[in-house]
Amino acid sequence: MKNMLVLALLTLATSTTCSEQDAFASPPTAPVLDVGIVPIGRLGFPIGSYLTIEGRRAEGFKTGVSTLLLDSINGKRPNSPLEIWIDNVVLPPPEFRCTLKGYEMVRMIGTPPAVEQAAKEAGKEITYPQAAWQVFVYFVALSDVMLKDTVLKSNPVAAIRSVLPKGWSIEKVEENAYPPQRAKGKGKAIFLASNRWAWDKAADVVVYIMSADYQDGGKDLTPGRITTNPARLMATIPTAKIYLWGKDGQSIGFGGWHKMSADILKAIVKQDIEVRR
Repeated sequence: MKNMLVLALLTLATSTTCSEQDAFASPPTAPVLDVGIVPIGRLGFPIGSYLTIEGRRAEGFKTGVSTLLLDSINGKRPNSPLEIWIDNVVLPPPEFRCTLKGYEMVRMIGTPPAVEQAAKEAGKEITYPQAAWQVFVYFVALSDVMLKDTVLKSNPVAAIRSVLPKGWSIEKVEENAYPPQRAKGKGKAIFLASNRWAWDKAADVVVYIMSADYQDGGKDLTPGRITTNPARLMATIPTAKIYLWGKDGQSIGFGGWHKMSADILKAIVKQDIEVRR
């Protein structure tokens, strides 16, 4: 009986010691970062490596419109499907496979445990974001969005007219035009207007179709002197660059036309069957 009691006490002491050690031990799977260390990203390369990725915009619960489902990294297919958030560009509809060049980057998201603990000590309540405290890996695009195996339809004006919602119309078409706040060029401008403001007859949205070799000079050629919103590059295809300009912050995606960018792009661009063969 005495021996059994000693054995029980030794077991309790050992388990307590182990529990204390485990409580202060670092998780065995947690990476240790230090100055000068460049971690490996989700795509299998050191963070910051120049990469070429291909895929389609992901669809699904909580994917948003900026998640790319990868099917190629530097020309090689990954062993398993990979999704990554794309920063710095707007992805095309999932019907189009696209190519991007850039690099992986990381940042921490969520609420740090220290902030939570400090709030408890001070008796304060804090608002928690949806995401837990974790590393967020994303891809910074350094190139335009190139749509793979696509061509411009022969009559883009008619194509856009076919998808206009009720209340929208084509006001006019101009040749030798170029996007505002961009370098000069010779392209086609298609002016679209809605009837939401009867007193305002000016175009709400303009679609600019430029040649594939058009160099726009960057996001804004007149920093600090902007008189109108810069046009946004929607997509680059082998034969053209397509821009979209909105008169105000609600022109693109609102005014009763919530899928404007996607509808216009799908209307004027088609898959090149000859290339895909």
